[in-house]
Amino acid sequence: MPDTEGRRVNAILHTLRGEQFRHQRNVQARTLRVKPTVSNLSRLPFDFLTLDLGDTPGQVVKTWSGPTPPKSWQSKGSDGRSPHDASTRARLLSVVLSRLPSVKSNDAVPPLSLLCLRIIASEIPKDEFDQVLPYISPHLRCQLMHDTAIHAPLSNAKLYALAEPDDHVDGQLFVIGPIQTLPNDFFLRRENRERVASETREWDSEDLEWATKPFHTLVLLATALPTSTLLTLPPTLTHLGLINLSKALPLHRLPNVCPTLVVLDLSCNSWLHPSDPEAAKILDRVPWSRWKGLEVLGMRECHLDDSLMKRINHGRWDDVQIVQ
Repeated sequence: MPDTEGRRVNAILHTLRGEQFRHQRNVQARTLRVKPTVSNLSRLPFDFLTLDLGDTPGQVVKTWSGPTPPKSWQSKGSDGRSPHDASTRARLLSVVLSRLPSVKSNDAVPPLSLLCLRIIASEIPKDEFDQVLPYISPHLRCQLMHDTAIHAPLSNAKLYALAEPDDHVDGQLFVIGPIQTLPNDFFLRRENRERVASETREWDSEDLEWATKPFHTLVLLATALPTSTLLTLPPTLTHLGLINLSKALPLHRLPNVCPTLVVLDLSCNSWLHPSDPEAAKILDRVPWSRWKGLEVLGMRECHLDDSLMKRINHGRWDDVQIVQ
């Protein structure tokens, strides 16, 4: 019958079309397996985990117009690098870093987020770095600051860009010299900005819901701290590191400036070394009893005798943990 014959022809054609479609799919699949597309390739370089960032900050490499001068003619400190290597900086910063609640134990393999942040901080220029920062959360900024303070200190421009707009990173600031420096009027300018902001802010403003953490941690390593700047330190500090500073400081005035210290590190200052005749006088003048909440005191390579230890622990229920 005509209708039956027509249905049989349509069924045969349908079967042939299906077989042809499956054949084309099989050919395409074989082609994809032989030649993978770009979208299946890794987005990260194969040597990403082994990239050697070393101790070199993201700075311009020094060049000469003529032949390279002999090493004996070159100034050892002229490249602006930190005098310590990464392992030394890690050891010097450990007293404060290990006692910050936001710092986790060092893993053998850094997290992917930190690896990406290292590349961002070291490779891109300052103007592009400023554009990326708004998309980095405060806790990741803090993680980046800790990591670069040890492995590859940032330039001054990038450090203070990282600390905007509050002049600290999630309540913390690490300044690693001689690459990084603390401006002499840093805390005065910060105090003036806070006063102006508090006067102009309305009490029912929505900005109050986004109040930042207080400035609680400051670490200065191998840099300068003038006495005038010392006297303007914020009273909210609970963790303070004054490590390997260039000039002697009137430490006896520090309890009035920062009365709530819990961790204080004075390690590796030449003016507190046992060989310095003035070291004992400087430390004896400090009214240690005014630091009621002091728990940890870093005194590596510093003058420390029995009489000073008694003075430090006088009137306390629990002795201060002294790190030597």
